[in-house]
Amino acid sequence: MDGDLGLNISVMGPDGIGLERTKAVMIVCRTETHPFMFQPLRPGEIFGREIALDGAGLEYKLGALGRYRVSAMLFTTQPKQWYKKWQGTASHDRDVQLDPERLFEGTLTSPPLEVEVVE
Repeated sequence: MDGDLGLNISVMGPDGIGLERTKAVMIVCRTETHPFMFQPLRPGEIFGREIALDGAGLEYKLGALGRYRVSAMLFTTQPKQWYKKWQGTASHDRDVQLDPERLFEGTLTSPPLEVEVVE
């Protein structure tokens, strides 16, 4: 629910050419992560967040009318390593029962999504 995740987005214009990646940076920061904030996903469950492709942080130029094709990859940043390090420093939270081997590490890839700009 609250952890270190990387997001990579690519956008293809109506002409089939990839839009130039923006120089803008979108950072979602948090002050503290705690294993009590972790939530398991069961088979078939999804999570998500709405992000404006042309809004602050991404600022893709979606000027031409037509269909844009959006792909996204979400990747984790070593949650097992983080948790093991956290375990070694958090003596007051020894009652947290979490098997670090069950933490997901890897990349999630979305199916391509089409967005139509009509006005």
